[in-house]
Amino acid sequence: MTAPVGKAAPPLDVETPRACADRLLAHDNAASAPDRLETLTRQLHGHLMPAVP
Repeated sequence: MTAPVGKAAPPLDVETPRACADRLLAHDNAASAPDRLETLTRQLHGHLMPAVP
């Protein structure tokens, strides 16, 4: 997603990906359970897509 010429891209939401990464890297067993790992990884990937041209 690129911004049209002459217009700035909207600011990235850094809080949501940070919260997702915190859950992914958490040391408690509930957040890092194998069944949730794929979901959290996909969410983090989705958050990074707008930041990468």
